Amino acid sequence: MKTKDARIERFHLDAPIHMTGLSLAGSDLPPAFESLGILWDRFHTQLRDCLPGAVQPAVEVGVSLMEKDYMVGGQTASPSQGPGLASFTIPAGDYVKGSFSAGSFGELVDGKLQTIWEDISAWAKKQGLALGRFSAEIYPQDTVSLPRPSMYCLCPIQSTEP
Repeated sequence: MKTKDARIERFHLDAPIHMTGLSLAGSDLPPAFESLGILWDRFHTQLRDCLPGAVQPAVEVGVSLMEKDYMVGGQTASPSQGPGLASFTIPAGDYVKGSFSAGSFGELVDGKLQTIWEDISAWAKKQGLALGRFSAEIYPQDTVSLPRPSMYCLCPIQSTEP
């Protein structure tokens, strides 16, 4: 495993996670990796503190729709949208979950976030699991603010049932 101190496991999400925020496809930003940081900055400066229906303690969520879109936002109590906002629901079901921590938030998202996806993919392949068409980064604000910040990622397991 490339991500030091990571835990990868099969996980059942009992209830959906709703998120509301901003969409890269709905922004004026080019579809490039550098735009993701700009989109997060916009969420933090324009929306985070006034997000309608935000859960407490706050949980930030990033969702990749596999090269179609990337969304950033906060977990909300129910699906909601407003002018300029996008929403996504992570459905209840079976996932591969990768949990990890780092010495700083920068190390968490700059260094370990990429390797956890590689580890999740390799672990799923070894288990004979096919992964779904989106992935989610979950940033519980009560854990990312700790001296050793932590977060987790979810990738749905595709059903093999007809």
